[in-house]
Amino acid sequence: MPNLGMGYFFLIFNTTLTINGTILRYTSLLFHIFTKERQHTLFWICLFCYLLKSQSMKRLLVGILAILSINTFAQKPESSLQIGQKAPEFEAFDQNGSKFNSADILKEKQLIVVFYRGQWCPYCNRHLSELQNHLEDFREAGAQIVAISPEQTENINKTVEKTKAEFPVLWDKDNTIMKAFGVDFILPETLQNKYKEYEIDLIWDNGNSSQTLPVPATFVIGTNGKIKYLQYDPDYKNRSSAKDILKQL
Repeated sequence: MPNLGMGYFFLIFNTTLTINGTILRYTSLLFHIFTKERQHTLFWICLFCYLLKSQSMKRLLVGILAILSINTFAQKPESSLQIGQKAPEFEAFDQNGSKFNSADILKEKQLIVVFYRGQWCPYCNRHLSELQNHLEDFREAGAQIVAISPEQTENINKTVEKTKAEFPVLWDKDNTIMKAFGVDFILPETLQNKYKEYEIDLIWDNGNSSQTLPVPATFVIGTNGKIKYLQYDPDYKNRSSAKDILKQL
């Protein structure tokens, strides 16, 4: 059995068994364990349900599982990376089949990393077009811009065509870069169905069934590898501006 501290466990168990009618009083305590030891908590909750066979515990389990589901799909309200932190290193292939390595770029230039959702997103295309219009400004400031998306190469080419992007656009094939930067989330099933009504099929667009998208965030990384600026907003309509980026270079 996983070790959560047996005294701690029996305190919860005995109190719950004795005062079964007020079990909801201990919900926050269980959630504390859930947050701290997520990999073990469902084991204990299922054991509780089996031993107590109480309707209130079963309702509690359903509630916790619902919250787990929400947590799995939800976009994080704030970036998990912060200004001053070391940025993750990454590499991937761009629209021309060339390998892009962030560590190599940072030896000589600052790096502007932009995550976008896909060629089907008008806000993404508008944002990338704006950044393309300021490409020379970024270069003069000693910075290289790169865009990263879960969409596969065929659709990246559509993005390049729509936005006239002359900077590298990378396919994050296994969502590893998005995960490293903490911008990934799984699209809820209700939205998956809604997207399909607009003929947006992420399985086809991204070449996998993960239904993963990025929060369309922007990171500016200095030559020391540390984050100088970030823009992260779960509202996909809010994006970084070229003006704000240039102020940080």
